[in-house]
Amino acid sequence: MMPNRISASSRLGHSEISRPICDLVDEAARVLLAMGVNREFFSGPQRVVMGAAPDDIEGWKTITAALWTIEADEDGNLPKIETFPQVAAGPHIEQLKALATQTASVAGIPETYFGVSATANPSSADAIRASEVRLIKKAERRCQMLGMAWLNVA
Repeated sequence: MMPNRISASSRLGHSEISRPICDLVDEAARVLLAMGVNREFFSGPQRVVMGAAPDDIEGWKTITAALWTIEADEDGNLPKIETFPQVAAGPHIEQLKALATQTASVAGIPETYFGVSATANPSSADAIRASEVRLIKKAERRCQMLGMAWLNVA
C-alpha cells in the first residue's frame, strides 16, 4: 500500500483530488457543455421571420439558408426577416481560464501547466523556478514518504 499524505487521523492517507478540486472540475465540465451547446445552436446567425406561416418554412431550411426562397403572399407582401447576432465563445473561454487559475491555486500547480498565462510576456527562468517551488517540495515529500513502499515494489 502506498498511502498519500498520512496523518494521525488517517493512516490510509488523503487524495490529492480534494473536494474543492472536484467542484472546480465539475464546474469546468458544465462550462464545456455550455460552450458545446453554444457552438451547436448559436454560433451561426439566428433569424426570425415575421409574417410567414409555419408551413412556409420547412425544418432544415432555416439552417441551410434556403429560408431566402420564401415568396411573397397573394397581396405581394414579403415576410420580414431579421438576423440576431452570433453568440461568441469568449465568455466561456474566460470562465475556463478563471477555473484553471483557481484549480492551479488549490492544487499548488503553476498556472502555466493548465495553459493559462497571466501576461503576454514569457516568464523568466527564475519566475518559472519560483512558481514550481511548491510543486517540487510536495514531490520531495511524497518521495520521502513513499520511499519504503517503492523499495518493496522493487
